[in-house]
Order: sequence, then structure tokens, then C-alpha cells
Amino acid sequence: MATVMEGEGLIIDFHVHPYFNHGDGKTFNWRDYWSIELTYRSLKHLRLKLGVRRLCRYFEYRMKLRGISLCVMSTFYTYLNGVVKAMVELRPDLFIGFCNVDPHADDAHLQLLGHVKLDGFKGLKLHPLHQGFRPQDVPEIWRVASKLGIPVLVHSGKIWRSDPDYADPSHFYDVLDTYQGFTLVLAHMGGNYVEDAVRLAKKFDNVYLETSGASKRRVVYALERIGCERIVYGSDSPFIPMGDPVKEIDKIRELPVREWEKQRILGGNAAEILGLGGDA
Repeated sequence: MATVMEGEGLIIDFHVHPYFNHGDGKTFNWRDYWSIELTYRSLKHLRLKLGVRRLCRYFEYRMKLRGISLCVMSTFYTYLNGVVKAMVELRPDLFIGFCNVDPHADDAHLQLLGHVKLDGFKGLKLHPLHQGFRPQDVPEIWRVASKLGIPVLVHSGKIWRSDPDYADPSHFYDVLDTYQGFTLVLAHMGGNYVEDAVRLAKKFDNVYLETSGASKRRVVYALERIGCERIVYGSDSPFIPMGDPVKEIDKIRELPVREWEKQRILGGNAAEILGLGGDA
């Protein structure tokens, strides 16, 4: 069970994926990416020994180096739910697991219920762009998430200019008008839809913006409109910033706000969303 101490210095990374990257912040190492893929696919039943232990050691080193207390570990591939689960079981002091479900499956809501109730996942991660769906088209997922009262981390923003609008935060107006029992965390502060993300957060108190990949200017834009209490730090490691969260942390520490506001963004808000503070 994870334990965090409230107060100065707490850092919770809300957006981390279970992959290696030994590129030291300079480049993404695809050999590292495929090492976990091949470990899972070819040595599925031995992954705890051969893959997950190595992953845990890798992240523990990176976390200690940057003063990170906890990571929310998630994936946008359903077949890697087992890797996330195994990491959390091995090191519950370091990781909190968010599951993924297939939004196109008729039983997606039952998958979510099982992952939370039986497998111990604490939240849900979805990627509308990668998984090819619009949030308002999967109401059963939001109904179950609302009933469970869990946080949901959702990718927002386009990756390429030609991408469809699946990851536009505006799709959530209809969802949140009906289901408000879950906490929605928009990754990348909405990306190129930052103004839409901020408007959504202004209307709904259960919407938070996560900072990975967002410029300091975008973070300040959101701060001026919704305040520090609705923003959470994330790195999207190992993809952004190529395995090393130092630049993402420094971006928050360099914001033109008071120290307590930075602490809320770096860890305090995430601790509240995750229900931490003592034993959790």
C-alpha cells in the first residue's frame, strides 16, 4: 500500500508508461521500447522475473534521481495491463496502477469493473486518438467510472495536424453533464486544444489538467484561469521528455507563482485525487 507524506517536496508523476528509455533525455531508444514488448509477448509467464523487476529497478533509480515519490503507471495497450499490475504488486510503494480497456468492446464497462474490483487498479487510462473513439460514444465506461468514483487520465490534443478530433476536450461536455462521479484528468493540458480544456475545467469541478508536453506559457494560461488547485504534474515518460522528467519538473519549479502553488501542482493535487495522505 502506498504511503505519502504531505508537505514540501512531494512529487507525484501522474503520467508514466511501463517502458525503458536509456536515452538520457536526448532521444527515444526504440530498442528499450521493444525490450518490454518482446519480454511480454515471448516470455509472458516469466515477465515478473525477467521484465517487471528490471522495470521497477529502472524507474526507482529515475524517481530517486529526480525526487519523485510516486508514479501513476498506465498504458494505452490493454495487453500491458498485466505488466502494470505486476509492477504495482512488486513495488506498491512506488507505483499506482491505472488500467486500460478497449472502448470498442461491448463489455468495456465490465472490463473496467473487473480491473478495479478484482485486480486492484486505482484508475483508468484512455487514449481517444490512439484507440479511435469519441468519449461521448462510450457512455457505459463513464457510467461505471462514475459509480466507482475513480480518476480517469485521458489523452487530449492532436499529435499530427491531420489527426481527427477524437482527443478534443469539448467531447466531454455531454459526458460530464450526465456523469460527474469520476475525476477527469486531461493529459497535456488539452494539447492544441488548451483553451477548450480550460473552459471545460472552469465549468466542471472534477476536471484537472496534466502538464506533460505543455509549454510554460500554456501552464501559465491555465493557472490564470483555473488556479493551481486544478493542475497536476506529469511527464509522459519515457516518451516526453525522452525518459528523463527533469525538464518537466523544472518547468513547474520555474513558474512565476508562489512556492505552495508549485507544491500543489507537483504533488498535492495528485495526492488528493488518488486519496493519499497516510496509508492508501
